[in-house]
Amino acid sequence: RILQTGKGGNWWTVMEIGITGTAVTPTPEPTGHRIIKGINCANAEKFVDAPEFQTSVDALGVKLMRFPGGTVANDYHLNDLDKMVALAKASNVKVLWVANLYSGTTTEMIAALDAFTVAGVEVVGVELGNEYYLNKWQDVFPDAASYITKCKTFITALKAKYPNIPTGIVATPSANMKDPDSKGTASKRLA
Repeated sequence: RILQTGKGGNWWTVMEIGITGTAVTPTPEPTGHRIIKGINCANAEKFVDAPEFQTSVDALGVKLMRFPGGTVANDYHLNDLDKMVALAKASNVKVLWVANLYSGTTTEMIAALDAFTVAGVEVVGVELGNEYYLNKWQDVFPDAASYITKCKTFITALKAKYPNIPTGIVATPSANMKDPDSKGTASKRLA
């Protein structure tokens, strides 16, 4: 279920996602999955200072922030990270960090994780980028081998400092999903 809320043209999305495991305090569901309320924080640093944003996060019962969101994570370089750390802390939410493997560094990833950790915000996982199967990212990730090589570098750095944080990798969507970059079927480069 996806809820959208906002004021004055600033929109953000709150979604309930199903996960397995015990990373967060979830609501049990009959399927055996657990449901949590999370927010995908793409570009949220641009409007996080708006009082209605904090109020909405609190009112909706958000328990998890995915930051810095989806595709914007692929070019994110710790812009206004302090604002997102403050929001996470004030809202008592956990964070799923999306690492920038496209143009970022392992040092940036560790600095972000350090910022949340020092503030007392739990990081429940690290996603290694977002949708690198799209043609837009082909200059750095032309095939699965290039992505896997970069993943190994980031995982090594992550596990050296934070050995217990789970890590997720980018997967290719269904073959019949349309690739908005190529106007054809989704790239199979990372399949």
